[in-house]
Amino acid sequence: LIVGVLLSPKNASAPLKFEIFAWQRLWGVLIALLLQNIVVLRAFLCHRESLKMNESPIHFSHSDILAAMPQQPPFLFVEEADYADGVIAGRYTLKPDEFFFKGHFKNNPVFPGTLMLEAMGQLCVFGLIKGVFADMPKPADPEKIFFTSGDGARCMRICRPNEVLELRAKPTRIRRPIANFEASMSVGGQKASFCEKLTLTFDFIS
Repeated sequence: LIVGVLLSPKNASAPLKFEIFAWQRLWGVLIALLLQNIVVLRAFLCHRESLKMNESPIHFSHSDILAAMPQQPPFLFVEEADYADGVIAGRYTLKPDEFFFKGHFKNNPVFPGTLMLEAMGQLCVFGLIKGVFADMPKPADPEKIFFTSGDGARCMRICRPNEVLELRAKPTRIRRPIANFEASMSVGGQKASFCEKLTLTFDFIS
């Protein structure tokens, strides 16, 4: 309407009036499409938020993890997992006879810091394989997930045999072929390690 008032001089010629009319129609269609897209976008966002709020917790057993993961014992550091509210959590008990305790260190068994990062990464891998995260249209291919980088990784606590590792990971961005996570590990309520940005490369399953 405003466009019509501005572009409709009383003494306009017939061709100019036709051009003005055409522009009015075009602007009307564009504005209608814009408003329609805004309504659709708002409905989509509200629907996605409602799905997140109504997500039921999912539990994964040891057999579920063994069946899904490309890593296998003795190099698998997730025994069970749970997913709820956009966060995946896992657990692993350090056995006294773990292969790395024999040499790390002599007469002083300590869970290696590099394997702390590995354990957190494996939890992220499992979440991608199961396709539990909101931004995933389908699960990731187990044969096409690889570690890329770990930015801001820190180890704050020594972990020893018979202790239970509590793992936690939350995706910060998932856009194929990159998935970014914030991940942490704790033992008995004490933070053992943390990674500000754990990055994996992946592709969806065919």
